[in-house]
Amino acid sequence: QSLEEFLREGALFFIHHATELEFHIDGLELHNPFDFRATSDMFTFVGHPSLTGWDPCITGTAQQGVCDGYWIMLAPLTPGVHTLYARGRLDFPEFGNFSFESEVTYTINVLP
Repeated sequence: QSLEEFLREGALFFIHHATELEFHIDGLELHNPFDFRATSDMFTFVGHPSLTGWDPCITGTAQQGVCDGYWIMLAPLTPGVHTLYARGRLDFPEFGNFSFESEVTYTINVLP
C-alpha cells in the first residue's frame, strides 16, 4: 500500500460518516450538498504543533496529506456584506454512537 493510498483510506473513513450537511449563503440554502464531494491528490503541509494533542500524526514539520470532504465554490459575490452558514455532522456507530458536529457562520464584506 502506498502512502497516498493509506492517507486516502483514512480520509475516506471519516467523510463516509457524514450524515448531515447544510450550507446557506445570504439565507438561501444550497440543495443537495452531498453532491459536492471531492478527494485531493497528495500534497505537502505543515500542521501547527498545537494540533499534535488532537492528532498525533501531526508533526509540526512538512509532511504529506490528502483531503476528502464537501466543498463549495462560489461565483464572485456582489460588493457588500454576505453571510455564509455551514453545518455538518458525522456519526460513528462503531464507536458507541459517537457524533461530531461543526457549525460556523461567516459574515464577509466584499469590497467594490
